[in-house]
Amino acid sequence: MGGEITETILLRASIADAIIIILLTLPFVLVASLRKRSWLIIPIGVLISICIELYALNTGRWAYNEYMPIIPILSVGLTPTIQLGLLGYLSYFVFSKQ
Repeated sequence: MGGEITETILLRASIADAIIIILLTLPFVLVASLRKRSWLIIPIGVLISICIELYALNTGRWAYNEYMPIIPILSVGLTPTIQLGLLGYLSYFVFSKQ
């Protein structure tokens, strides 16, 4: 891996993130008993992110530069790790207000 990051690669990654966020939040929208536990979107999203980051790092799909804050015990980047959880919850929050 380690090739040039093209717009096509970024588009595919963005679409994959959007699909993951939809699949993460959909049960909380559709299942009434989960609506009061919507806070679970954040830790579930973070867990999914950790798995994706560890897989990508271990298979050489990407690496971090010196500016990426690293979570010490996990050795994964901070911002990509919290991204899915926070965006998932924000998406749920915006959708549920309509």
